[in-house]
Amino acid sequence: MAISQEDIVLSFVQGVDGAAWADERTGWNAESAESVCKWDGITCDHHDSIVSIDLERQDLTATIPTELGLLHRLTHLNLQGNPIYGSIPYEVGTLKALEVINLSSTLLDGTIPIFLSPNLRELVFAYSHLEGSIPFLFGEGHGENLAKLDFSSNSLTGSIPSSLGKMSKLLYLDLSSNQLQGSLPAEIGNLGSLQGLFLDNNRLLGRIPPALSRSQSLFQIFLHKNDFSGTIPAALADLPNLLDLFIDGNKFTGTVPQELCDRYLNKDFFEGHPSGNDRDGCTSVACPANTKAFQGIFPCHTCAESFLNPYLGSNQCIGLEQRDILRNMYKEMNGDNWLFASSWQLANEAGWAENINICDLEGVECNSAGHVVGINLANKNLSGMIPDSVGFLRYLRSLNLADNSLTGYLPSDLRWAPLEELDISGNKLEGFVPPSLCEKGDINGNGNGGQFSCDILTCPAGTFNEIGRASTGGPVQSNGDIINPYCVRCLDADQAQYLGQKACENVSVQTAPVSEGTGLSDIALVGIIMPIIAVVLVMAFYGFRKYKRMKHRRETQYYNSNGVSSKSVFAEFGAKQSSGSVFDDDKKFCAANVKNTLAFDITSERLSDKEVWLDVPRARVI
Repeated sequence: MAISQEDIVLSFVQGVDGAAWADERTGWNAESAESVCKWDGITCDHHDSIVSIDLERQDLTATIPTELGLLHRLTHLNLQGNPIYGSIPYEVGTLKALEVINLSSTLLDGTIPIFLSPNLRELVFAYSHLEGSIPFLFGEGHGENLAKLDFSSNSLTGSIPSSLGKMSKLLYLDLSSNQLQGSLPAEIGNLGSLQGLFLDNNRLLGRIPPALSRSQSLFQIFLHKNDFSGTIPAALADLPNLLDLFIDGNKFTGTVPQELCDRYLNKDFFEGHPSGNDRDGCTSVACPANTKAFQGIFPCHTCAESFLNPYLGSNQCIGLEQRDILRNMYKEMNGDNWLFASSWQLANEAGWAENINICDLEGVECNSAGHVVGINLANKNLSGMIPDSVGFLRYLRSLNLADNSLTGYLPSDLRWAPLEELDISGNKLEGFVPPSLCEKGDINGNGNGGQFSCDILTCPAGTFNEIGRASTGGPVQSNGDIINPYCVRCLDADQAQYLGQKACENVSVQTAPVSEGTGLSDIALVGIIMPIIAVVLVMAFYGFRKYKRMKHRRETQYYNSNGVSSKSVFAEFGAKQSSGSVFDDDKKFCAANVKNTLAFDITSERLSDKEVWLDVPRARVI
């Protein structure tokens, strides 16, 4: 028996609260004399088929009913600003007429679905609780018409799919305020219509691809508060319409290219603030190295003596005193819980007084001048995150933090130390090895013979090695055993979620090595070839199991434009922004920049309250 449109819509009315909600609206009752096409928030076409459900900010508490998948002519679905919870039903994704879908500012969780509608123009899931990664082939299926993609302010992880570069009509891409990792795909430069790119407040690393300058329509680029490194491409000055470029809070070095300085960018950020009239074109983009600023841009202040900042656009200067850096390590890595580290704990109890000889701390090695050259804290129950400041130990040659419970990410700041040995294996570090660290020679023999590999620093997630990293020069011996020199991929990436794993969890068969090399011994070849044979036998089963699991997790949405959004994509956005709605985001408060105060006051170079005028929005004006 076919279900009626009225019954499908009424599936939004759930429980006592839902009944009370429906009583306050026209229609929304099975006994209503009104046609469903005249109910509040419902629009029909000339066939009396529902094409739009617009319940924006109606205080509706409900899950999204699977029955929506039966509204085959539905083009618009707007549930923005309601306490909608649960996940997005797979059935919604099967709607092939959808053009516009807005589920922002809800309580929705789960993963981002794949959509089937070729008509999708606007996809807005901002300010919710979505998690997981953006589907790898997402751009393949939505490249024809999608103009607005907004997944901002969720809990998305993983990397930005290169397939997004195939969405040729995309005007607005906002993935800000998530936990995205990896590099920015050069394919984003293929988006010739793109006007606004917002990737701020993530964990992205690597360099800004010069190919981004091919997106000739861009006039806003927000990349601040990531871990990008390298230099700022001068090619960005070739973007004829560029007005705003925010790159502060990264790990950029060098200087702001003069070509960008000459553009006097970010004028709207300083508008209305008299002090901003004194800025120059360079500090409008980022303060220079060895300075700091409230928001990383004008006004800039020089670091005090014994403090350093090697980066552009930073809001802090870092103390260089060895004692302070070691004290910070103790604090950030929960030193009170360390094992066999009584000297550290006594030093902490003594307030790290000057009479404490830091060279006598367990695991610390100093040279004859008293400079720290080695730190070995392996298997001491360390937890927390590796502080950036460790990279500013100017004489540190060896750092061993293996076999602990450290979390977070491998700091790119380690590039500044003259490291020759690094072991972070056996922890719970996530993400990627920073490219700037991979390209640094000498660490674990990396760069010998002119060949550089991140694997020599630590095995990437999804792989393992018995010593947690690849090695140079072929197989190595450990405790009398010959060790494969490569990082070997686990059958399932979930069995090696962290950097530097020494084994795959609950798996006994691995595939071929990830790294390339020569000079394998017969024993090493056997260790590689036998798993390959096993993989051939199980690959079909594994592929089917993976497909079934992905299909089960799918959730889908679409949006159709048969009447709800008569305005252009960005005219609607501009109206929301001017009204102070949820889209007027990204206020740059001081609190967002200030990290926990360190015991040795690594942030004592913070700025005063008299720069509070910079506490203004970096507005998305598209």
